[in-house]
Amino acid sequence: MKKYVSLFLALIMIFTLASCGGRTDENTTVSLPAVAAERAAVEQAGAIATQQYIIARLKTEVLIEYDIENGSIDELKAMTDDTLEAWRLCELASVQAAELADYAQSLRSSASTQAATMFYTSSSPARIGLFTMVAYAAEENAAVKWAKELTEKYDSYPAGQKVKQLSENLGTDAKNAFAQLKMAQAILEGAAYNDEADTIQKYENAAMATKTACKTGLYIGGVIASGGTATGILEAGGMVISGVDTIVDIASTGSTIILGENNKVTMAANDLKDIVGPIASIAGGVNVFSGDSIKAGIKAGAEFSKQMGSLDKLNYIGESVLDLVSEGKILGGTITVGDDGETTVTMTEISTEGKTPDEVAKELKEVGLPVPEEGEPKTAAELAEEIEEEYYYTEEELNEVIENLRNLLYEMFLDSEEEPMETPPAEEPTEESTAPPAEAIGGLSIDEIVGTYDIVLSNDDGDTEEIQNVYSKNENGQLVLNGGAMDYDPITGTSTYTHTFDDGDYITQTLVFSSENGRISISGTILAVGKGTATTYIKGTKID
Repeated sequence: MKKYVSLFLALIMIFTLASCGGRTDENTTVSLPAVAAERAAVEQAGAIATQQYIIARLKTEVLIEYDIENGSIDELKAMTDDTLEAWRLCELASVQAAELADYAQSLRSSASTQAATMFYTSSSPARIGLFTMVAYAAEENAAVKWAKELTEKYDSYPAGQKVKQLSENLGTDAKNAFAQLKMAQAILEGAAYNDEADTIQKYENAAMATKTACKTGLYIGGVIASGGTATGILEAGGMVISGVDTIVDIASTGSTIILGENNKVTMAANDLKDIVGPIASIAGGVNVFSGDSIKAGIKAGAEFSKQMGSLDKLNYIGESVLDLVSEGKILGGTITVGDDGETTVTMTEISTEGKTPDEVAKELKEVGLPVPEEGEPKTAAELAEEIEEEYYYTEEELNEVIENLRNLLYEMFLDSEEEPMETPPAEEPTEESTAPPAEAIGGLSIDEIVGTYDIVLSNDDGDTEEIQNVYSKNENGQLVLNGGAMDYDPITGTSTYTHTFDDGDYITQTLVFSSENGRISISGTILAVGKGTATTYIKGTKID
């Protein structure tokens, strides 16, 4: 093990931060700023395509489960026609979402997304400072890993590319499913000329082939866990995420959709592992907004600028969140969307080891997470009816939404192309003037220094380690790293941070930002004083 790791663990011990690592009463929260209109438009189109796909898949399940002995061929014909229409609309929505993503890319708008920020909350007093992340990481806390990933990557999430990939996956499935179901429909049309039993058998085979033609996995979280959802999660661990009704994993080889219920997605760890396997792509959550979103927006004919807030969006929630779910622990998250479009994700990890289901349920309630409950799972028909009532779009409504989103993108592009106000030319330097030095320390605004830095850490023994830090700015104009706010003086280019504990131990960090030939660099020290003294040296360069 490299000595730099030992050094940081020593710092943790000096300030008794190890107690932070294994706690279950501390939450990690990430604030995701409202995204630019370009990203919002593409994400909303992706959410609509996802919802239409879910409706079509559930209706296909209903066909496969249809009890012909207690039904009729005429009823089955009507259901087949209805499912074909659902697949047609799904393909339309998917194609339009992919085209909108291409259109957004072609405009090459200058819109950007602010970086996410991370902070910690606790239900009991705790020492939380600069090295809290290290303490958590030492305990392999999945909630903090999730939070750190969101914080580092949210502003660089390639929304257009990923939504286009998802739309292409869904569109391919829709086209294949429609063609296969057309064959099943033809079998029913010939029922009058064939033996009924033979007709039904051929129809069932064709309908089943419709399902297998889909490369996107659709799983209903909460009803497939062996032994019951509540028992499976509360005893063995799993995932409990409230605030979204769907989680989508987007990959080039095929997407995975986990459908929740009642504004939450729950799944036992064993089921998730069997379904998803290793995850190395993008996970998104389809948000549920308060109120009757569709009827309050598109179907009521409101101005589109007012409809944007009522449309669902495919909100980025991480690249490997599903892969962080493991047996013996519950990975929980609460996702809320404010009126201003800002999304807050609060994560926590709860161990199930050595605890009864009632004890685990109590801990879930204490951190504000829903408790999985036992109950009769809903049928595919019931789920399809519920989702269709909320999210169904006619072809005319789909066209209207996409056209409005397209217009919004174009208006935003025009705004970004407006001529900037003319500024008077800079005065020519006089002979008395002095050119600035090649390296200027200070004079850098906080907006210039925020970003990602490649950093080399070293100690007095000469050991080094390379890391990457992402600095952002909070609403108070302070520099932020991993949730810790630091004062910054733009005149001197110096940032300082000091945290003193109750027993007098303290950490002091001093950073100096400088610019040389247009390239911004960082240097400084972290001094830890407790039972002993340790110094870590920082040197790095901004890369974005």
